[in-house]
Amino acid sequence: MGMFYRFVADSAQPYTILVVALVVAAIAAWRAKPERRLAVRLTVLLAGLLWAVSTPLVGYLASWSLERSYPPMQGFPEDAEAIVVLSGGLCVYDADGKNVELRTDTALRTIHGAELYHRAGRKPIVATGGKVSPDTPGPTLAEAMGKLLLELGVGPDDLVLETKSRTTYENALYTHEILAKRNVRRIVLVTSATHMPRALRCFRAVGFDVVPGACNYRAGWLHVTPTTFLPSAQAMTDVEAAYHEWLGLAWYWFHGRL
Repeated sequence: MGMFYRFVADSAQPYTILVVALVVAAIAAWRAKPERRLAVRLTVLLAGLLWAVSTPLVGYLASWSLERSYPPMQGFPEDAEAIVVLSGGLCVYDADGKNVELRTDTALRTIHGAELYHRAGRKPIVATGGKVSPDTPGPTLAEAMGKLLLELGVGPDDLVLETKSRTTYENALYTHEILAKRNVRRIVLVTSATHMPRALRCFRAVGFDVVPGACNYRAGWLHVTPTTFLPSAQAMTDVEAAYHEWLGLAWYWFHGRL
């Protein structure tokens, strides 16, 4: 009953219905007039491709292609000198910037960073992230993350905020400026698993010895069911996230930042 309900619920999602309807309509139009047949067949091909890249199977494989080399950390490396937590996004709910909330990716990274901090028995922990747009009201990402880290039991004397960076490369560059003054070279880097390949390469490029401390995995255990092959908005989100990271890797490599 549970699996049947899940299948019906997933099948009834708006995105799933629209993609299935598009494919069915394209197939129904296959027997068009000869002069229109090429356009119709191209439509069928594109609709089929949309279906394929929207399935949980492809979403899983896209995420796995980035995450496979960074399994969850067991324990904590004794020779690591600091923890660095990368920011993601921040929601600002009012013009004064007083009502803010960390987006899910940033919140999960921050929580994982606090967990590693307690596991390590206290180490300096850096929250890194400024404002993507200087005109955005409210705190920097690092300041919002720092507030949560303090609430999660991080000691004020162990907390370091890097508030200037706007990109992953700047996260690495400005964090290195701060930690070099403390003679810190070996760090545990905390970010989402799909983001880890790009982040790790950036931090190594500026001179850090990096231990990956990935979290927020998208490619967990793949349980194959009939819905694994149905189009899903969540799966499409996973594909888009992986595409963004592969594109980012290519862009950073082209600009010599890796």
